[in-house]
Order: sequence, then C-alpha cells, then structure tokens
Amino acid sequence: MQRLVRRLYEGWRCRLADDEQPFKSVLVLFIALLTVLTATLAGLQVDASIHAATAGRTADAIGADAAGRSTGSLIQTNSDLGVYRRWLELVFDTAWAQRASESDTVLLEDRVDPALATELLRIDRDLAEWARRQSPLLQPPYEADAKSPIDIASLDAERNVGPAVRADQDRRIAQAEAASWGRRAADYVTAITLIAVGLFFLGLAAALGGTARRILTVSGVAFGLVALISGVAISARPMDSVPTAAVDAMVEAEMDMSKGAWTASTERVAEADRRNWEAAIAAAERAVQLAPGYPSTWLVRADARLRYANALVLAREQSPGEAGPLLDQALADYRHYTAIDDTSYAAWWSLGWAAYLDGDAPTAIAAADRALALAPDQFSLYLNRGLARLTAGDVAGFRADIDTALSVAARAQLDSNGWFFGQNDYDIGRLIVLRPNEAPQLADAQRRIREAAVSARIGRPIASDGGGSIERATIRSLTLDQGARLVEQKIVAPADRIPILGVAGFRLSLAGRGVPDGAMVSVRVWEDGVESPEYRIDRPWPDTASQMVIDLVSPYGRMGQVVDAAEYEIAIFIDGATRATQEFRVDAATLKLTASKFVEALADSLHTCAAPQAADGGRQSTTCVMTGLTRDNGLEVIVTADASDSIDRLVLSTPNSLPIAESIVRETGGVWFSVLLESSIASQAQNWIATVQPGGSATFGAATFSLDATAGDGGRITLTMTVQ
Repeated sequence: MQRLVRRLYEGWRCRLADDEQPFKSVLVLFIALLTVLTATLAGLQVDASIHAATAGRTADAIGADAAGRSTGSLIQTNSDLGVYRRWLELVFDTAWAQRASESDTVLLEDRVDPALATELLRIDRDLAEWARRQSPLLQPPYEADAKSPIDIASLDAERNVGPAVRADQDRRIAQAEAASWGRRAADYVTAITLIAVGLFFLGLAAALGGTARRILTVSGVAFGLVALISGVAISARPMDSVPTAAVDAMVEAEMDMSKGAWTASTERVAEADRRNWEAAIAAAERAVQLAPGYPSTWLVRADARLRYANALVLAREQSPGEAGPLLDQALADYRHYTAIDDTSYAAWWSLGWAAYLDGDAPTAIAAADRALALAPDQFSLYLNRGLARLTAGDVAGFRADIDTALSVAARAQLDSNGWFFGQNDYDIGRLIVLRPNEAPQLADAQRRIREAAVSARIGRPIASDGGGSIERATIRSLTLDQGARLVEQKIVAPADRIPILGVAGFRLSLAGRGVPDGAMVSVRVWEDGVESPEYRIDRPWPDTASQMVIDLVSPYGRMGQVVDAAEYEIAIFIDGATRATQEFRVDAATLKLTASKFVEALADSLHTCAAPQAADGGRQSTTCVMTGLTRDNGLEVIVTADASDSIDRLVLSTPNSLPIAESIVRETGGVWFSVLLESSIASQAQNWIATVQPGGSATFGAATFSLDATAGDGGRITLTMTVQ
C-alpha cells in the first residue's frame, strides 16, 4: 500500500504538479473530482426522476383502470340481481303451473286445461334453469332458493370490494413510491447545488492568493465533502415498500368487514357477522405486523375494531363488556394513524364516533371539529358532533348542529347523503332506547332527519302546517289468492301483533283533509328500525279526492312470499312533512300453512276430510283419513285450529295392530312436517321423529312433539304436535 501511494505521489509530482504554483495543481485536481461527482449525482438524479415519473404514471393507470372495473362490476352485479329476480318470478310461475297441472282447482276464474298447464310448467322450468345458469348468485357458494336470501354480501365483497381495495392500495403504494423517488431526485439536486457552490469557491481560490485562497479552498473542499457524503447517504437510503402479503391481508380484512352489517336489526349480533368481523380484525393484525410503517394497515385495523364494536353497542340484545376493549383498541389505532396523517377526514370522523360510543364526549367533539375543517360538506359529521354535544349537556349546541346538518345536506346534495340519512336514522333510533335521558331530543332529531330524507328524494321543500292533514289512516294485511290477486284481511291496529301466515303486504287507506291537489304523499316503512326500500312510495294526491289507497307489497310479496317477521313502523308524509305514523308487530310463525290450507293439501294427497267440527275454546277440528280406508285400517289426521285459522294441534295416528304402523306414522309425519313447518324446525323435528322411542317428547321453537303407543285391540301409534 505504501509503495502504491508513493508511486501515485511521484506520478503527480512528475506529470501534474506545477513547480511554480503547486497549490494550484491541488485545486485543479479537486475541481476535477467534484466535476466527476457532479456528473454522477446528475445521472442518479435523472434516474430517480424517471422512476418517480414511472411510478406516477403507474398510479394514474391503476386509478383509471380501477374506475372502469368498478363501473363494470356494479353494472354486472345489478344485472345478476335482475336475473335473480326473474328466476324468483319463474319459480313462482312454476309452482302455479305445477298446482294447475295436478289439480282441478278453479284458478284465475277459469278452469285451466291440464295439457296447457303441463306445457306452461315445462316452459317455466326451462326458463328457470336458463336463468340459474346466467347468474353467479344462483351458483355455489351464493346459491339460494326462493325461501332463503341470496348471499349478495359475499359476491359484492369478492367482485367489488376486494378489487376496489386492492386497486386503491396499489395506487397509494405507487403514489408513495413516486413521492419517495421524487424526494430522492430533489435531494440529489440539493447535493449538486452544494457541489456547484464548492466548485465556485475552488475556482475563486485558484484565481486569488494569500489568506483568501486558503479560506476559499477549505470552504470549497468542505462543500464537496458534504455533497459526497450526502450523495452516498441518499443512494444508500432504502426506498419505502409494502410487502405484497400485507396488501393481501388488508384486502382480506376489508372484504370480511363488508360482509358484516352496520345495522344489526336482529335481536343480537348475528354469529355470521361476528365471524366476519373477527376474521377482519385477525387479517388486519397480520397487515400491521407485516408493514407496521405503512399507516393504512393501522387504519384498516381500527376500522375493523370499530365496526365490530358499533354493532355490539347498537344491537337490540346487548353484550356487556365486549364493546369496551374494542373501542379502546380502535381509538389507539386511530390516534396512531392521525399522528402520521392528520389530513384524512374519514379517520378523524371514525375516531370521533369511537370516542362517542366509548363515552368520551370531549374527544368526540374535538375529532368532529377536525373532520369538519377538512370536509365541511359531510352533513353526518354535524350530526355526530351534535350527539356528542347532547351527551355533554349542550342541548343548544345539539340543536344548532342538527339545523346545520340538514341545511348542509340540502345544499351539498352528495351521492352519499341517502346512505347516511338511513344510517343516522337507525343509529338515533337505537340511541333513543339506549339513552332514555336524551330520548325526547333524539326523537325530534330522528323525525327531522326522516323528513329531510323524504324531501331530498321527492325534490320538494318540507311543507308547512298548511299542507293538509291525514284524518284517518287504516292499515289492512293482504294475502294472495290462488289467482295471485291481493285480498284484504284484518285491520292492523296500533301496537297490534299479527301472525305472519299468508301476509304478502299491507293496504293503506288514507282519508285526508285540505290536502292540495298534486301534493306528494310519501310512505316509508321501517322493519326493526331499518327502512325497507321495497316499500318506499312517493305518489301525488289524486286531484279533487279526499281519499287515497296505497298497497305496500314488495316484488317478492307479489310472487307469494310472506313479509318479514319484525317490528314495523309506517310513516306517512305530505310534501316531506310527517302527517301520521303507526307501529305494530308481525310475529314469526312456526307453521307455513294455515289450517284450511293444510286440509286442502291433505285433500289433494289422497285423503278424505270431514266437515270441520266445533272444538273447545272456540276452535275447530277437522278429521281426515286416507281415501278408501277407515280409521281402523288407515292413517287418521286431526287438525285443530284457533279462530284465526292457525293450527294449534296436529295428531297423526294409525292402529297399532298394523305390522308397519310405527313406520307409517314416522314417515308420514316427517313428510307432513317438512311441508308444514319452517325449515329450521322441520329438520330438527324430522330427525327426532326418525329416532325417538314411543313415550318420548321434545320441543323445537314453539312446537312440542310427542310419540305415544297404546296396546290392545284399540291401541294406536300417535304422533302429536302442539303449537304454543
């Protein structure tokens, strides 16, 4: 090494040194070295700029492609839903044709030609099978039938949510990469600027002498060394990157979250929703572990925890102690995220809502203030802040925020307003129950939100008190007859409880006073606090009329399906102003058929039924035996019904002297209960009937079953079902 240094020194002395001004030769050498360094850094700067531009174009391309794919996916989803609805109609038509081909019942006021009915059945079955092949909703794993809901949430998650989240994260990562390369390019420019200053100083030093030369030389060399060190540090600095596995985990978490319902309208949080949120939290945990430096992973985990906690807090059946830890963890994640990026109004919004649910009103108000500074057109933020102010005791501030929120909603007209109207309506409805001390103010706010939602939909300002009134609103339940015509049933009184049997919808008869011609009458229906869009009606009041009739029947109801069992609230608006409301309940039924329908089914399946006989308690009893046989050598079925035609007792029996008596009762009972009972109860009852020993009994839902055997000449095997 010493020999090499000596040779270099001697070479410099012989070839480069200036004997008269040796110091100037040193300056020239430094200038040359800095010039080479400048060229190197300039090349690196150009390379970084190219990478930044490429990443930026990639981000733009991802965004454009995602927009196109999202639009296409939504169109395809709507198309699939249309095919599914058409399939349901065909299923209904097929059932009609099946009945017509097998029975001589008078349908549609005319006797149907059996040959024509058979041909219609074939056509409808072919069309239904074709429709099934056209939509993934009718394929595994989303396959459904006319009696069960389709799994649209899973399809939407896989087709829309997952690709959208992946595209968004890929675009964000590409943008971050572009920004990182851009910073590197800018840092190279800074280093080149330092070299330029150093070269300038060295150039002056070469032209001057004395103390000035020494000072300028030292300064120029110092600038050059700083630039060299900076260039090395810039080149060695790692680029920001997010592992693909972390993105996969984030996409998985978002998809799982999208399958869980914000509005838990059932009595408790559904087990399926619990599994989805727990899976979302677990996937988000993996994302944070894989990429703790990527802020979005913390935001996804916070959202998953808040969604789960929100459902637990607002569920009709509370889960004490479950929501608190989730809210605390979500708040910690939101605080971590906002400390890195305080420009996301959505993060501040969620932080504020989590704090409100956790009982921290001051934090909720502060977070809402920050979110509103970033997004002043989001009316729901004013509502959230108002709720926190009400909890903090600031009633005036609450009312002011409600006024501002509805004013902003009317002015901004954002596409998201409709969803937020519905979500805030549900949330406030649950808070009315959970916070009785705030109930009067919350109920008034809920009424105003509903009126604002109706006003926005019909495009008219909310009417004043001079817009007319509803003197009488009568609700009747509706059923479908065999000709698919709507038939009025009993009047539904306020706070009434009606059985679900056969109820396809409701008929609303309105008597008005002073209602202007053309005034818009709007009807909205809530099931367990959630508005049902299939019953949404906006219709002008008939000219010169004092009465109006509106049928509330969904497309599924017109195809023969019964309404949902739920707490119902029907509200009537005139030009957006509330004019009448009524609440009642439709009770779930253990049985799918009324007594008369079940007797008809028995008569259509080789049974002869006697005329109904009076039984105790105002009930009626109908006895049927297998056609051509008697009670002593065949199966006897006794159907007992209450005054509303609901079966409350069903007895199947056959003589114990028959060799196959027990098999007849078990097999026939299993068949009839599968027809008569709701599917979940029917499967349990069938399993029990197939294995139980005589003398056993069991209760499934509201139905109690027993199997008994008596010996002797008059002994019988008897299967009994009693409905509470």
